[in-house]
Amino acid sequence: MTLQVLQATTTTEITSATRAVVYLNKAGLATAVVDVNVTSFEPKGTISVIASTGEACSGTVSPATGDGGCKLEFSTTGTRTVTASYSGDGNHLPSNSSNQVTVVVNPY
Repeated sequence: MTLQVLQATTTTEITSATRAVVYLNKAGLATAVVDVNVTSFEPKGTISVIASTGEACSGTVSPATGDGGCKLEFSTTGTRTVTASYSGDGNHLPSNSSNQVTVVVNPY
Protein backbone atom coordinates (compact mmCIF):
# COMPACT_ATOMS: atom_id res chain seq x y z
CA MET A 1 0.00 0.00 0.00
CA THR A 2 1.31 3.45 -0.93
CA LEU A 3 0.44 6.49 1.14
CA GLN A 4 0.42 9.71 -0.83
CA VAL A 5 0.87 12.94 1.11
CA LEU A 6 0.03 16.17 -0.67
CA GLN A 7 1.70 19.50 -0.03
CA ALA A 8 -0.31 21.84 2.19
CA THR A 9 -1.81 24.97 0.71
CA THR A 10 -0.53 28.31 1.93
CA THR A 11 -1.80 31.86 2.10
CA THR A 12 0.68 34.71 1.79
CA GLU A 13 -0.24 38.17 3.07
CA ILE A 14 1.66 41.43 3.45
CA THR A 15 1.00 42.38 7.06
CA SER A 16 2.67 45.78 7.07
CA ALA A 17 5.04 48.15 5.39
CA THR A 18 7.15 50.58 7.42
CA ARG A 19 5.10 53.53 6.26
CA ALA A 20 3.01 54.32 3.22
CA VAL A 21 5.37 57.23 2.51
CA VAL A 22 9.17 57.05 2.71
CA TYR A 23 11.74 59.73 1.91
CA LEU A 24 15.01 59.64 0.04
CA ASN A 25 17.88 60.40 2.38
CA LYS A 26 20.80 62.68 1.47
CA ALA A 27 22.55 59.69 -0.12
CA GLY A 28 19.54 59.25 -2.42
CA LEU A 29 18.10 56.08 -0.87
CA ALA A 30 14.78 55.32 0.82
CA THR A 31 14.04 52.10 2.70
CA ALA A 32 10.70 50.41 3.36
CA VAL A 33 10.53 47.34 5.61
CA VAL A 34 7.82 44.95 4.43
CA ASP A 35 6.50 42.24 6.78
CA VAL A 36 4.84 39.14 5.36
CA ASN A 37 2.97 36.19 6.91
CA VAL A 38 2.59 32.72 5.39
CA THR A 39 -0.36 30.87 6.89
CA SER A 40 0.09 27.10 7.16
CA PHE A 41 1.59 24.62 9.62
CA GLU A 42 5.33 25.32 9.99
CA PRO A 43 6.14 26.70 6.53
CA LYS A 44 9.83 26.92 5.62
CA GLY A 45 11.54 28.65 2.75
CA THR A 46 11.73 32.20 1.51
CA ILE A 47 9.48 35.08 0.69
CA SER A 48 10.17 37.55 -2.10
CA VAL A 49 8.86 41.10 -2.13
CA ILE A 50 8.73 42.96 -5.44
CA ALA A 51 7.83 46.57 -6.22
CA SER A 52 6.11 47.45 -9.49
CA THR A 53 9.19 49.52 -10.40
CA GLY A 54 11.51 46.50 -10.16
CA GLU A 55 13.06 46.80 -6.70
CA ALA A 56 13.09 43.46 -4.88
CA CYS A 57 14.24 41.80 -1.67
CA SER A 58 13.86 38.42 -0.01
CA GLY A 59 13.78 36.97 3.47
CA THR A 60 13.38 33.70 5.34
CA VAL A 61 10.08 32.50 6.78
CA SER A 62 10.06 31.51 10.47
CA PRO A 63 8.51 28.02 10.69
CA ALA A 64 7.21 28.76 14.21
CA THR A 65 5.17 31.80 13.18
CA GLY A 66 5.09 31.95 9.37
CA ASP A 67 6.46 35.50 9.59
CA GLY A 68 9.13 36.89 7.31
CA GLY A 69 10.15 40.21 5.87
CA CYS A 70 12.80 42.24 4.13
CA LYS A 71 13.91 45.79 3.31
CA LEU A 72 13.15 47.31 -0.06
CA GLU A 73 15.51 50.11 -1.13
CA PHE A 74 14.48 52.80 -3.60
CA SER A 75 16.66 55.37 -5.37
CA THR A 76 13.96 57.26 -7.28
CA THR A 77 10.76 59.01 -6.25
CA GLY A 78 7.27 57.90 -7.17
CA THR A 79 4.48 55.51 -6.25
CA ARG A 80 4.99 51.76 -6.23
CA THR A 81 2.72 48.78 -5.73
CA VAL A 82 4.38 46.07 -3.63
CA THR A 83 3.47 42.36 -3.73
CA ALA A 84 4.93 39.25 -2.07
CA SER A 85 5.32 35.59 -2.89
CA TYR A 86 6.26 32.49 -0.92
CA SER A 87 8.54 29.92 -2.57
CA GLY A 88 7.01 26.87 -0.92
CA ASP A 89 8.97 23.88 0.41
CA GLY A 90 8.75 20.10 0.37
CA ASN A 91 5.59 20.21 2.50
CA HIS A 92 3.98 23.47 1.34
CA LEU A 93 2.77 24.83 -1.98
CA PRO A 94 3.97 28.28 -3.10
CA SER A 95 1.55 31.22 -2.98
CA ASN A 96 1.34 34.88 -3.92
CA SER A 97 0.15 37.65 -1.63
CA SER A 98 -3.59 38.07 -1.48
CA ASN A 99 -3.05 41.78 -0.97
CA GLN A 100 -0.70 44.54 -2.07
CA VAL A 101 0.51 47.74 -0.49
CA THR A 102 1.38 51.07 -1.99
CA VAL A 103 4.61 52.83 -1.07
CA VAL A 104 5.24 56.44 -2.10
CA VAL A 105 8.85 57.62 -2.25
CA ASN A 106 9.27 61.39 -1.87
CA PRO A 107 12.38 63.54 -2.13
CA TYR A 108 14.07 64.46 1.16
